[in-house]
Amino acid sequence: MVGTGSSSATSFSLSSTCYAKDYGDAQTGAVFLTPASSKKLVIKQVYASTSTVNVDVTLNFATSSKTIFKLYTAQKATATGNIICGEGGIDEALSVTCGDHTFISVAYDEID
Repeated sequence: MVGTGSSSATSFSLSSTCYAKDYGDAQTGAVFLTPASSKKLVIKQVYASTSTVNVDVTLNFATSSKTIFKLYTAQKATATGNIICGEGGIDEALSVTCGDHTFISVAYDEID
């Protein structure tokens, strides 16, 4: 366990599972990652890099539309973010919207 502060009640475990995809073409609401049947995705960290400036990189849970990561490409070309509120619902996929020439890597766990 890795502590997140002085309180022992607040801790989290690092993920050893990672999924990455390199997109040559722009995507709009495309499925990025789907949990195993009857499981939930818990996103731990995201890295995104892109060469486009006209379409922001967005990761959100497909059913609830809960956005967990956003890269404003007119401001930055890469970003790494620790995720807050990165848990989807049971069987809820993670979707992506991005411009062309975008690479995304996600560290995650699956839970019941």
